[in-house]
Amino acid sequence: MSPADQPSSSSGPTQKGRQLLADSVRNWPHWPVAFTVAVMLGSLGLFVRYLVKNVGVSYYDENYYVFVAERILNHGLFGFQDDLRTYLYPLLIAFAKLLFGASPASKALICVFQYAVFLYSLRLVAATSVKLTGNRAAGHLVFAAGALNPYLVQATTLFLTDILAACLVACGFNKLLFGDLRLRKNRLLATLPFAAAVMVRPASLLFIPIALLGLAVRRYVEPIRLPKILLSFALSLAVFVPQLYMNVTKFNHWTPIIHVPLYTAQTHGAMRCLKLVGVVIPGEPPPLCFANPWEDNSCHSLLEFAMKSPLAFSRSAAAHMFAALDWGRVDTYITDYYARSRFPASFLLQTAWFLIALGFIRFLRHRRELPSGTRALLLFLAAAIVADLGFLATVMVESRYGYPVFLMALPFLGFSLSGGWPSRKATAAIAASWLLWLVLSTALSLWMEGTSGRIHWLAWWKG
Repeated sequence: MSPADQPSSSSGPTQKGRQLLADSVRNWPHWPVAFTVAVMLGSLGLFVRYLVKNVGVSYYDENYYVFVAERILNHGLFGFQDDLRTYLYPLLIAFAKLLFGASPASKALICVFQYAVFLYSLRLVAATSVKLTGNRAAGHLVFAAGALNPYLVQATTLFLTDILAACLVACGFNKLLFGDLRLRKNRLLATLPFAAAVMVRPASLLFIPIALLGLAVRRYVEPIRLPKILLSFALSLAVFVPQLYMNVTKFNHWTPIIHVPLYTAQTHGAMRCLKLVGVVIPGEPPPLCFANPWEDNSCHSLLEFAMKSPLAFSRSAAAHMFAALDWGRVDTYITDYYARSRFPASFLLQTAWFLIALGFIRFLRHRRELPSGTRALLLFLAAAIVADLGFLATVMVESRYGYPVFLMALPFLGFSLSGGWPSRKATAAIAASWLLWLVLSTALSLWMEGTSGRIHWLAWWKG
């Protein structure tokens, strides 16, 4: 070994020990299997726990999707009408009801399907992370961060569209930006999920123009065959046909999404509420609004609010974006205002956001080690995430609206392992930053809950 290859004596025994430990884990031939088995067992445990809890009961929006599914069963796909929901998710529920009727087994089937799609999307994201970083440990970390996320696993056990739409969007972006588009299967996975996501959750419409921009960026950085991909995009639009048919024939409205202008209502709600949560506590009103302290009652639209009070609007927008990243309690519907489980779950979630941010910083620091095309595509992915957050800044947020942001951002988490093991000083700085983020994010989260007028953590602790 040459002197240049020898470890520096200044690194100290602690640094050497950590490096030896890392090398021993990396060189242990069976660690990927053992790690994957442990993660899958933990994820399945979470899934079974929440499935048992949620399979026999449905609330609010869940019941409405079941109602629309029954309309499809009674009147047919081209005979039913609904001005508020797109058809695809209720159609899936209708298929389950054909098999199992109104029994909990029909919900269990949908839950298993959603969980399988969730794991498949994580597998794609993890594979992308390995491809980008050249580090298989990064892929395992990314998969674990998703599969052991209790919020996301819990979401797969509900009759709600958010997790399925988020998984479809994540699949689409990973294939569109980083997949081998010479393969027909990959071209299908790079296009069809975006259209399907819109028919599952109409707010996913935002991602279609972003995806087309992403395709343009990819065409710019590498010589892909654009006509075949555009043909795949065009064919995927067939997914919109049943919805367009219903809107034209039932409402005389030429639109491929929902008939009701829901976004307008959401922007009005955003001026009043930072966040909205469903409550299923006996005797408590169902909607819980985290009030916007910067609300201006004299404004009649979000644009007027932005023009009249730009500083208040900026603060409100930032709070909405934080609300999309802070998911509070694991259960989508609040069953206990003072559930202590919210804290460990929230710490895990905020740790994941911290690692994503750390990975993005490390990507920027080491970007010149990547091919220029890969750099451009990763920067575009970051811009797409910012665009989604910008959209969420203008609506009345629910925690589940942040699912697409998390799944789209997961590839950056893999970069948190890049650049080798940090020095002792850098490790201390990272640890201090992580603790500071946990403190600040928890303080902001509790402050936001206090604006609801119903949750008072300080009084509860004192009492």
